[in-house]
Amino acid sequence: MSSSSLAPSVTPHYLYSHPHTIVAAEYPCANGQQKIGHLMLNAEKALNAVDLDMVKTIAEVLAKWQQDDEVMAVILTGAGDRVFSAGGDVQKLYHSMKASGDEQYVYGDEFFYHKYLNNYHIHQFTKPIIAWGIGYVMGGGLGLFISSSHRVGTETLKLAWPELKIGLFPDVTATYYLSRLPKPLGHWMGLSASLMNAVDCKQLGLTQYAIEHQSLSNVFAEMLEIEWQSDKAHDQVKVMLNQFDQQSASQMPASHIDECMGEIEKLLMNEDGNVLSLQEIDANFQHAHDHQKEQQHESEWFQQGIKNYLIGCPDTAAIIMEQIARGADMNLAEVVSWELGLAYQSLRKGNFVEGIRALVMDKDQAPNWQHSSVDKLDQAWIEEFIASPWDEQNHPYKNCF
Repeated sequence: MSSSSLAPSVTPHYLYSHPHTIVAAEYPCANGQQKIGHLMLNAEKALNAVDLDMVKTIAEVLAKWQQDDEVMAVILTGAGDRVFSAGGDVQKLYHSMKASGDEQYVYGDEFFYHKYLNNYHIHQFTKPIIAWGIGYVMGGGLGLFISSSHRVGTETLKLAWPELKIGLFPDVTATYYLSRLPKPLGHWMGLSASLMNAVDCKQLGLTQYAIEHQSLSNVFAEMLEIEWQSDKAHDQVKVMLNQFDQQSASQMPASHIDECMGEIEKLLMNEDGNVLSLQEIDANFQHAHDHQKEQQHESEWFQQGIKNYLIGCPDTAAIIMEQIARGADMNLAEVVSWELGLAYQSLRKGNFVEGIRALVMDKDQAPNWQHSSVDKLDQAWIEEFIASPWDEQNHPYKNCF
């Protein structure tokens, strides 16, 4: 069921319909008095990667719909049937970091500024936003997805914060979400870049519903039939989606977490139930990899998480530990403000540009990280990285919340 044809029998009003960017449309409800908004990431060939123009357009459309009393709810999808969004457009960020003179970092700084602010505003959007998670949901796409009030995982969902692999850091409010997961699953998600399926995500509260993808057209059709009550719209959405969730239970994959929780705990926690230090975790990952053939557990998903960690950026691993340690005491606005500083540093500190070069541009799969291993980390470098580039009076978000 292609998300670009949610209601072929209904004529929508298009606000935007741009190739490689965004489709924004309003569909009239059956009662002729109310509307449903549809936002679609429209860059299917690029796996619906999010760029600055898309972020700005989404912000503009949602601001309009927030003020329009006739718009009762919004559904957010990715073009095609394969992927919601595989992340941000890292090639544009790469060229921004490699630019010379006054153009260097300009696009990157503006992208992160608008992306994080947009994520915060989506969190504050008062009407229901149903985000439909098919295939990869990562990076900039995950920011849009996780900020939405009603998050659906389908049978193909692969949700992850994979930034360790490209020398960035788990962003788009990952500091908030990873720090609130049951220990040690926030650490596992950040350090292993593991792809979580619909059942995993529902168990962790990253989604609320697990619904098979072929139900999308029926969900949208039902949205058009509902007699919406503005003060009960979220409850109406919950009732509807829970019905589809119950019908889809037999179509969902088995939980990776249920299968591998014991092994994850051995890697990341001590016998007292406390998370280990990064140095201890690193040693456990190395040992698990070296003794893979001796292990009884043969989960390909678990082994891939170990491999992801070992090829990932050691500096990012250290930052992840800081994010989870600090994030539980931060509210959402504080997280967004702090992560903007981390993004500012990421553009300038070398690991991010090197990760993109190695994995995306040159594809040699051999990144030269700033510090080649956890044993060689420079704590002063880490402290400088996580410190805000701005004082409180000069922070770019000073007057935004």
